[in-house]
Amino acid sequence: MENITKDILYDLYVVQLKTISEICKQYGTYYKKVKSKMVEFGIEPIKGDRRTLHNMSNTRIYSSWNNMVSVCKCPTASGYKNVGGKGISYSDSWVYFVDFYKDMRKLYKDDCFLTRYDKTKDYSVKNCYWGTVDERSYNASSNIKIIINNRKYTTREASEKYGIKEKTIQARYEKGWRGLRLVEPIEKDYIKNIPHMKEFYDNGGIFKSREYVGFGKEKKLKIITRDNFQCQECKISNEESILKYGCSLHIHHINYDKSDSSDINLISLCPVCHGKTNIYNKEYWEERCSTIMHNKYKK
Repeated sequence: MENITKDILYDLYVVQLKTISEICKQYGTYYKKVKSKMVEFGIEPIKGDRRTLHNMSNTRIYSSWNNMVSVCKCPTASGYKNVGGKGISYSDSWVYFVDFYKDMRKLYKDDCFLTRYDKTKDYSVKNCYWGTVDERSYNASSNIKIIINNRKYTTREASEKYGIKEKTIQARYEKGWRGLRLVEPIEKDYIKNIPHMKEFYDNGGIFKSREYVGFGKEKKLKIITRDNFQCQECKISNEESILKYGCSLHIHHINYDKSDSSDINLISLCPVCHGKTNIYNKEYWEERCSTIMHNKYKK
């Protein structure tokens, strides 16, 4: 104890928030000797409960501890649903900030966040570390993990790698899509290059140069509903068409007569299949679509 310096004693008592008794135990000395050293170095004793009188309420590390307590115990706190709402709490030894500080101060950095290794377990010294923003985002319990070519990605990572919007990947995942199908490119640009579809996109989704007799939104919904919201050629669903091509199923006039909008002359096709019917061999497609309708709806 005779060789202890002011800096060491200040660090133990003020920074590490150790009590005089703990310092005595660490150095194998007596209470009075430590007290006399404090007087010698001008270190004033802290009165009251050292567990709360730590003078660190405005520090970032204190905010980390306080946020941990909030998400575990306060139902109105942001993040409580995924933490305290799932029965997750924190170690009994971390009830007071000073104890948390002693355990976690050594590896603390201002640009890191308190992160758990296992999101299903409580906050504790063995289950926590100071993680970066990317690590925290990756390990978030609310984050979707997907596997593509035997590699694990977050939706954000997959979006950056494959150039697909993160919301699109999330929507596909919720629909049950998995693997490479999650990051298939949206083929809207391909459809725009089909001659039959150019006018459709140029005019905001309306074929202004054509008149459709007896055909409108109600008729389109009726035909798509009759066809179980599926393309009758490739069987892609209406929802998949929206996600993959950026638009819903199209209605095709089988005999290419736009004035004939009778139900038997209308069939649901995805944008790609519909484009094919107007590019080549119309006789083939008229016969094929007629056969599909006959086989499916024959009396």
